[in-house]
Amino acid sequence: MANVTRSKELRRIENAIAHRNEPELRWALAECELRKKFRKRHSDLWYQIEKRVRAALTEISANPSDWRLQGQESYLKGVTLTRRQWRETRPGWDHDHCEFCEAKFADERIPDALHAGWTTLDEYRWICDD
Repeated sequence: MANVTRSKELRRIENAIAHRNEPELRWALAECELRKKFRKRHSDLWYQIEKRVRAALTEISANPSDWRLQGQESYLKGVTLTRRQWRETRPGWDHDHCEFCEAKFADERIPDALHAGWTTLDEYRWICDD
């Protein structure tokens, strides 16, 4: 069982449950079905995990929320944001995306992109006005 509990897939499932990430929860449900089918020795564990995944999916469907909310609070809570013009902060990096809606941020070389927005002090995370 130690191998199962340390698996990359299990960490991914736990993260999906914690953040109520619907696409990841749907993947997790399929993963549980697969694991139950092929890992008979650990099927009880996978039934328990599947139950938690289904509960998280039920909670999401009972309380529909904005599709853009995918657990960003886990890394943005308490972070200072500042409004800035987008600029290349890493060599060869020509754009970033909004943490919520995937809108593209870039400089004038990409005219249809947003050119300013809210960013973390290290300019790693960007958020649009919408």
